[in-house]
Amino acid sequence: MFESLDSDGFRAKGWEWILYGGGALGLVGWYTGFFSEFYRSFRKIAIDEPVDETNGVTLQNLENAPWEEVEAWLESDEPAQYDFLGHQAIAQRVSFHVSEGTRSIGIVAPYGAGKTSIVEWVKGRLKRHQVGGRKYFVCIHSCWGFETSASAIHSMLASAISEVSAEIDTFQIDSLPENYQQMFSAGGDWAEKLSNLVLDKSNPMDQFSHLSKLLGEIGGRLVVVVEDLDRADTQGFEIQEVLAFLERLKAYSSFSFILTGGLNSSQRIDYAKLCDHIEYLRTIRTTQLSGLVERVRGRCLGSEVFRHARLGEPAGNHQWSLTSGLMMRNYEEYSLPAAVALLLNTPRSLRHVLGRTYKAWCVLHGEIDFNHLLAVNVLRFGAPESFQFLIRRWDRLRSLPNRNAGSGPGRIDDIRNAIIEDWNCTIRNVDWNSTAALQVMESVLPATKYWLVDNASQEDSQIGRQQVCEERYWIRAINEAIESDDVRDQEVIRDIRLWIESRSSEADLVRKLTESSKYSDVWTTFAATFFRRDRDNILLLCEQVIRRILSQNGPAATADFQGFIHTWRYALNRVDNPEANARWLRMRIEEAARVSLKMAHDIWYYYGSPDERFVRVDDMPTIRSHMLETVRASILDADSLIARLSVNSSVTLFHLIFDPGHREDAILADAQTWRWLAPMILDGVRRRDVAVVANCGILLGRRRSVFDEVAVNSEILEQFFGDNAFEVIDILDSMTDQLPQSDQLLIRETVHAAREYLRHRIVTDEQGGDVIVD
Repeated sequence: MFESLDSDGFRAKGWEWILYGGGALGLVGWYTGFFSEFYRSFRKIAIDEPVDETNGVTLQNLENAPWEEVEAWLESDEPAQYDFLGHQAIAQRVSFHVSEGTRSIGIVAPYGAGKTSIVEWVKGRLKRHQVGGRKYFVCIHSCWGFETSASAIHSMLASAISEVSAEIDTFQIDSLPENYQQMFSAGGDWAEKLSNLVLDKSNPMDQFSHLSKLLGEIGGRLVVVVEDLDRADTQGFEIQEVLAFLERLKAYSSFSFILTGGLNSSQRIDYAKLCDHIEYLRTIRTTQLSGLVERVRGRCLGSEVFRHARLGEPAGNHQWSLTSGLMMRNYEEYSLPAAVALLLNTPRSLRHVLGRTYKAWCVLHGEIDFNHLLAVNVLRFGAPESFQFLIRRWDRLRSLPNRNAGSGPGRIDDIRNAIIEDWNCTIRNVDWNSTAALQVMESVLPATKYWLVDNASQEDSQIGRQQVCEERYWIRAINEAIESDDVRDQEVIRDIRLWIESRSSEADLVRKLTESSKYSDVWTTFAATFFRRDRDNILLLCEQVIRRILSQNGPAATADFQGFIHTWRYALNRVDNPEANARWLRMRIEEAARVSLKMAHDIWYYYGSPDERFVRVDDMPTIRSHMLETVRASILDADSLIARLSVNSSVTLFHLIFDPGHREDAILADAQTWRWLAPMILDGVRRRDVAVVANCGILLGRRRSVFDEVAVNSEILEQFFGDNAFEVIDILDSMTDQLPQSDQLLIRETVHAAREYLRHRIVTDEQGGDVIVD
């Protein structure tokens, strides 16, 4: 019988040892239960092994994760392909419970907490790991959008059968969805409806039983995932019908279901009674949020990706650090990361805000403070009512009130009370943490604390640049764009750097400063970073701006032209060495006098003001004398006078001679000092040059307050024109209509006053009396 049995005993062959020895071990293992335990352990290891496919990568070290995966996570609205928040562990646990035969599992978390992503990962794990030959069929069904619970159940069953039909012949159970829909469609006694169905079709419960047996024959298991049941709120939708359906599924060994819902859904769904295992998802932790923010922030501020000039560290450089948050715990109720984590307490909201900020940064990189852009988006999506409040009240919250304003403290208190009332109405019945929102608002607009919390607070310090307390950056933050007529910061910064390298008068910086007020405003914002108190560069730029204005506008050049005031104001605040400044000022007056008398005066007027301390008070008479000598050397005849006057500046001669404005003790500001100019003016009037005639008319007007009647300056009339006074007045009278309209009324009245004065002088002369000089 056994070929290996001979006189020497039993000599088994190799296959016989395997057959008999293995059978004996199997019998012992079955009897002791060893193999069942081994099977469970093996299945657990297989289900829990790390996932290495792209679909569901677990990235524990966010800092080293490939940016492409982070960016894909930010940009997608679909269930997450990448796990940056540790939810893969939950997917592993749920998968293990299903593999162990758990019939009902609940996943409870707020909307957007990642339940759908976990379900997708569970599906992927179950379908990839067919332990012991068991095959998993996963059917995911959302109840959102169904008018009735019966239609939701029908769709759920239909999709379930469709899922398994590829592996199982479902011909005998294809009518299951329709039968079950009829059984539950109108409520009432479902047993009675079941008996009605038996008359022409088999019992749906029997069909479920049959499907369960078919799954068992192939070692299969159907997992039905039900989502959004708690969000189905139409009048015809009965949640209890769906729950009854799920309860009946638990009777079949080859079925399991996973029910997901929100934290508040427990009022309508008894998870503890329905589910054998429940997973409660945690909200976003501060450590997770800080890590993600720092990763995105680091990417955005890196110049290798977004090429832009960094102006030192942005505001609040360390505010996302956990160490910083711990240090502030004793001073603030929430650190900034903790406040943001409360507002963005789900992966979906965090991903949405970071993704929106990253997308906006693609347009705004280098054009706004990153932290401020992020904070605005946190409020926009995490506390939308507070964002609208900020839009309404930004003009106040941006800064502390001006206590010197004429409105007075009482009016300021009224405004503050109105803002507080508006805020209290805003936060009434909201579902976000108002204290956390206030902390985020204060991080970008510190004056918020004064207006809404403590009116004794004087915290209004703004550290850094490009912050939303300035209107241009506020508009950029809320619109996530740069207006077509706005000037980019990076353009100005680039132009400044190129000018510092070349110091050329033909550089774009000089040209744009004299062309655009908005450009000059932006330059003022960043000038201190690059010029600081570098006297040589500051004064060279002022010089080049003045020269360009002169070359572009000729005799019409004045301080009113773009670029003069911006550079002058910066120079006053940054340039020391008044003695050397006096030499620089004399040179600028000399250059201007060759082109425009008005510009020569304006340079003296602005840079020579004793209030500004650009030059020493003791140097002012010397500078004024140099100005007079320079003009006298330049004006040799009527032609040279005409060449340096503009009809658009009819006050030039008046300002040049009398130097009105900021000086109480005018220096060399009298008719006698400037009498040498009279022949050139007379010749220009006789030539009927409009610019000279207009300037002559204003010069003859008496210096007076606005309350005085118009009168003629008899000193100028007598000393400048003498016997030619009638001729000058007649020419003025005849040309008034040709003069600038803004001057016509004044010159007509001056002409009238001059005629009256001359007639009075003639009468006095004839009577032998003294000539009355007004």
